[in-house]
Amino acid sequence: MIIAVVLAAVAAIVPVSAAGPSIVAATTGGNVADGPEGHARGGVTTSFATATGGGLAAPAADFVATATNSGSAAGLVRSATNSDVAAELVTSPTNSDTAAELVTSPTGGGAGAGLVTGPTNSGAADGFGAGTTGGGAGVTVRATTFEQLRAFAAAADPLVVQVVGSIRVDPFGDMIPVASDKTIIGAGPGAEIVGGGLFLNGTHNVIIRNLTIRDSYIPGDFDGKSSANDNDGIRLDAADHVWIDHTRIERVGDGGIDIRKDSDHVTLSWNIVGDINKALGVGWTPNVLTRLTAHHNWIRNTVQRNWSIDNTAAAHLYNNYLENVTQYGTMSRNNARVLVEDSVFEQVNDPLVVHGTAAGLAQRRNLFTGTTGRADQAGEAFELPYAYSPDPARRVKDLVTRHAGPQWTSPSTPSTITVALDGSGDYGSLLAALGATRDAREPVTVRVTPGYYREQVRVWPSQANVTIAGPADAVIAYDLDSGGQKFYGGPLGDDAATLTLLGEGTTVRGLTVTGTAAPAVRAAGDRTVLAGTRLTGFLAGHGRSYLRDCTVAGGGDLITGTAVAVLDRCTINPASGASVTAVATPARQPYGILVVRSIVGRGPETATEPLGRTGQIVRDSAIAEAETALLGGTKQIIGQPCTAQTTTDRPGPTRQTVRKSAITETETTLLRRTKQIIGQPCTAQTTTDRPGPTRQTVRKSAITETRTVLLGQIGQIIRESATAESGTVLLGRTGQVVVRESELGPRIAAEPWLAGSGRFGEYANTGPGSGRPELTREQARRYTVGAYLGGWRPRT
Repeated sequence: MIIAVVLAAVAAIVPVSAAGPSIVAATTGGNVADGPEGHARGGVTTSFATATGGGLAAPAADFVATATNSGSAAGLVRSATNSDVAAELVTSPTNSDTAAELVTSPTGGGAGAGLVTGPTNSGAADGFGAGTTGGGAGVTVRATTFEQLRAFAAAADPLVVQVVGSIRVDPFGDMIPVASDKTIIGAGPGAEIVGGGLFLNGTHNVIIRNLTIRDSYIPGDFDGKSSANDNDGIRLDAADHVWIDHTRIERVGDGGIDIRKDSDHVTLSWNIVGDINKALGVGWTPNVLTRLTAHHNWIRNTVQRNWSIDNTAAAHLYNNYLENVTQYGTMSRNNARVLVEDSVFEQVNDPLVVHGTAAGLAQRRNLFTGTTGRADQAGEAFELPYAYSPDPARRVKDLVTRHAGPQWTSPSTPSTITVALDGSGDYGSLLAALGATRDAREPVTVRVTPGYYREQVRVWPSQANVTIAGPADAVIAYDLDSGGQKFYGGPLGDDAATLTLLGEGTTVRGLTVTGTAAPAVRAAGDRTVLAGTRLTGFLAGHGRSYLRDCTVAGGGDLITGTAVAVLDRCTINPASGASVTAVATPARQPYGILVVRSIVGRGPETATEPLGRTGQIVRDSAIAEAETALLGGTKQIIGQPCTAQTTTDRPGPTRQTVRKSAITETETTLLRRTKQIIGQPCTAQTTTDRPGPTRQTVRKSAITETRTVLLGQIGQIIRESATAESGTVLLGRTGQVVVRESELGPRIAAEPWLAGSGRFGEYANTGPGSGRPELTREQARRYTVGAYLGGWRPRT
């Protein structure tokens, strides 16, 4: 009714001219058989021509022309944007030329297929999402601004909305509501939504295609727990008949695609989800209603939810390629029924997991490469109500890597990538920056600026010759326990490491890397170099590693693993009763760990030096007045952490304030770090303690990332500053270990080697911790840096 009134009004006021300017004419040519065997590509050929028919003089308003059989002014629809803006006039196909840009309605029933190339089997949705037509029954509009996109997406009428260029969401993190009967499709190279996502809330019949959605991640919130970081790429709540095809979703705040609250009849095809913690989640409901088909999707460089499928009536996943997954792959939970077939899992921990006695997961003809852990199966495959023709698993990787994601893209990698928490870098997380190196053909350096980066990161086998560099106050930290259990069962083990290096030729220069109860760094690729790095533990998992001018200090045994590592000119200080090494060198492997020209167990003042020096750097920096105020408040919090408290000391009540105060999300992040700093330093405090100034400082300060960095460093200083008992540190428990030409401090035990448990040796050591029988000069010639590294000469 509204459209008809507007059409009539426009027809009365807009004259038809005798001639018009140049227009863009787009043909709707059919499928071009240039995809892989068994698939067809939907094609669009664009040509430029000069109008020879009548033309429309557009008034100063936004109009959209519908398809008509004449060149009249009828069929113009006012859009929802400001009427005083002379917007682009967009028409759908007509039988005559108009003086406006001609945007064709998509082929394949108006579903949007005509603008997407690559194999799609057909120009329409398949699987459980079959029958979804989107806005094909309506007109085609072009969105070049955020305001236009938001208005078109929420319009009541069916629309095909073509996204042109890069559209930045404002405010950052906003989820754009999408109404029913819409097609949101990228038009041409660079079509993307930046800093936000799409929200389908109770809507139906929606298509999203050929579009990139990226960069709504809030730096520092790796787990996506902040309410300000609940920024999904695409979120479905109680939506039905949705087709998401050829999209790329990267570096969003929370989930890549979340299918929630009884959404139904959904198909995901030929998408890329990557460089993110949580990829795809299904559920958030006690009901078992959702039906989902997902095929030819590429999930890469993620941590969890790949997919996590909860209470789903039928989830059919086939021909998907999961690559480089840190924690777990596809999980069936509670009452979900899942069928996984003809898919590829490469470098995926626990690729298939059944969680819950009622969960079902059937799998067949899948290909597992470089995976570890579980590949569960429970129950029988369910019957599918549709026909499909899966590609064999051996062809999936090639098909998906060539054709998934938006078309018209040509990835490239710069030689230097910068990571910064304040938004000044290329990326806000190390995980995202490393993901950007996947297409590199030459060495790449990732520069990390100062900050506290709480994230678990891997350099994957496919990423060779990557350098990660930064100053000592650039801290990479995570808080898993290698002795702990995964929430779905099984030990975390080595997978709990903060930074895992699997690629060959990886170098870490500078930086501080910490783990709570797990190795800070796990090296499992050959020719790994750590230069000037500060870390709380190192695991030699595979290949050869060379550590130069590093500091290894912390609780527990510091150097573990089965592979070869050389620590040259390093400072090493375990906690009391711990060991410098506790390795498991295979019996037939001649070399394990060599410590040479290093300082070992000198004393507690040295044990705190690396992190203490970092704290001094922070204190001495020219930081803003607010940071200085915070440092003063933090000193008040810390007080004298292990001495008797007077009635004016503050640590106890501050902990209570941390636990009980209702504070903002940013403050919560700060106080969580403060709790880690304080730990349990003192006895219970009296009610006369004074936490007030600290609480006021926290509540009133405009907290910046620099402050978070500061507290991270102070926490490390305190954790490492406990007084160590003299003469209790071991040099080795097991494995093959030689310590030579090093200074052994007073903390080294008189008998530092666990008798009968390994192949140990010392040579030319000095200091109060030395003085035991040593290798002969002839024996020592067999245990040199060159012998351990097998001819490799690392460059630091």
